[in-house]
Formats: sequence, structure tokens, C-alpha cells
Amino acid sequence: MHRIVASISSLSQHQDTLTHDPARYRPDGCPRCGFGTLWRHGWYYRKACRAPHGGGREPAAVPRFRCATCGATCSRLPKIVWHAARLLVWDAVFIVAAAIAPG
Repeated sequence: MHRIVASISSLSQHQDTLTHDPARYRPDGCPRCGFGTLWRHGWYYRKACRAPHGGGREPAAVPRFRCATCGATCSRLPKIVWHAARLLVWDAVFIVAAAIAPG
């Protein structure tokens, strides 16, 4: 299962997709057991970049799904949320690298 929906790259596109085509986020099958019956199981919120290169951040709803067979939950993130998380990870890497660098 791909965790990222790469075709959704802006917050407005994400909100529009949730309104008009929410099935786009539904995974093809459960990542744990492999069966294909997934039910919508609410939402959670992640901070997303508003502008492509930073800018303000605001919460974006991420749909969650539950497997009818094994009960596992999963979700898929829009690219805009993944981009924000990736930037935070790289910031942490640079901070740690600077702290342990000699000199």
C-alpha cells in the first residue's frame, strides 16, 4: 500500500478531494492482512503546509480506514502533509548533526 497520495499536492486540492472524491484516499487493501474490505473509520488531523515552500501551517483532515477482517486501522496522506512532515524530520537531523559535529 502506498501511504502517500502523490497527486494531491495542495491543501485546497486535498479539501476539494475530500468533498467530491473521498474514495481516492481509500487503500486497495489492508496493509496488515491484505484483504480488501476497508470501512471509513473517522478522521485525524495533521498540520500541512499552505504554500508549496513553507508558509503558514494549518490542520488538514486525514481520513482513517478500518479493516473489516482484522480490525487494523490505516490511512493515506496527501503529498502536502508528507512534505511538511519530511521538513520537520530534516530539521531534526540537521540539529542533531550540528550538535555532534566536532569543532
